[in-house]
Amino acid sequence: MGAIVLAAAVSGGAAWAASDKEDKQETAKPSTMSKIKHMSREEWEAVKKKWANEKEKWATCRKEAKHHHLTGYHSWHYRAECMEKS
Repeated sequence: MGAIVLAAAVSGGAAWAASDKEDKQETAKPSTMSKIKHMSREEWEAVKKKWANEKEKWATCRKEAKHHHLTGYHSWHYRAECMEKS
């Protein structure tokens, strides 16, 4: 009888943990990588224009991407991550 109660408690806890995990995934923000991945060139140019107002930060992020020898998509992703940091 004790084994049945234990099994019920364990399976109920597992279901609760799975439910909790699903709730966290629903409230999580999309990553920068997933945003950039689906961004058109026009959208990227608009974001760059907005970020260009933060000249020092943009220049630093651009230099860091160049320092890491990043090009194309990888450079875009790195710069977006850099600009979104506080």
